[in-house]
Amino acid sequence: MAVNHDEAGRVVATLAEHFPACFFVDGRKPVPIKCGIDKELIEALDQIVEPEAIRLALAIYCGHYHYLRTLVVGADRIGLDGAVAGSVNEDEAKGAAMRAAKQRLRRQRAEAAQNTREKIDKDILAAAKAKPTPPARIGFTDLRTAAQARKRVFDVG
Repeated sequence: MAVNHDEAGRVVATLAEHFPACFFVDGRKPVPIKCGIDKELIEALDQIVEPEAIRLALAIYCGHYHYLRTLVVGADRIGLDGAVAGSVNEDEAKGAAMRAAKQRLRRQRAEAAQNTREKIDKDILAAAKAKPTPPARIGFTDLRTAAQARKRVFDVG
């Protein structure tokens, strides 16, 4: 069974329901979870959620910007029972900070591109609404003056 992001979101909600000490969906600040918790989750939820869905849900949850920001050196990792199950080491913290910085940069670039598209759309709409100015009408006197100027240029020699 292929798992999509919507399904993964429902799985995260299920995880939060069964293991409220580890997983949050209500806007509370996430906490670093225990390394290897996927195996425990697959075993604990084997009749409820498919392993593939659990893995994707964890990848999305642990790759979220706000989760990555919690991975600082020495932060406690929490197990399914809510007890401390290790801590974040320096390499993990550096990797998480790098991923969070890349996500922030991508988001800023996307927002800038969206703002540019909106400005272009606004300019196009304004140009479409603007009434074109008709070309200036040339009178008989203007034509006579232009003809005399041409005659002077070509009759020089």
